[in-house]
Amino acid sequence: MKIIVISFLLLFITTCGAAQPLRQGEWKAYTAMNVVNDVALTGDSLRAWVATDGGAFRMEFADLNPESFTNLRTSDGLSAIEISAVATDKDNNIYFGGRNGSFDIYNESSGSVKKIQDI
Repeated sequence: MKIIVISFLLLFITTCGAAQPLRQGEWKAYTAMNVVNDVALTGDSLRAWVATDGGAFRMEFADLNPESFTNLRTSDGLSAIEISAVATDKDNNIYFGGRNGSFDIYNESSGSVKKIQDI
């Protein structure tokens, strides 16, 4: 009887589970971004970059829906996940300082991260 109950539970768990809707070969990383360490406004003051213990994200003041946020983590090119400082400039460059001493420059126009390792 125990085997029947365990088999039923395993079958129920495997058939009712849902996964992220991703394409073949695609994956996403999720980290907690609830500890805010620093905030920097963009030059137009329409967006803010937020440094957290789980990466960084950009929020649009016109659309505060979390799905509209741009998230950056180590899987997106940052050197560290614990970001302690953030700054912006007029050329759409975002500067991130990691708690481990890392320093990255993210260019919003190209979407690329440049790791500065010669400090």
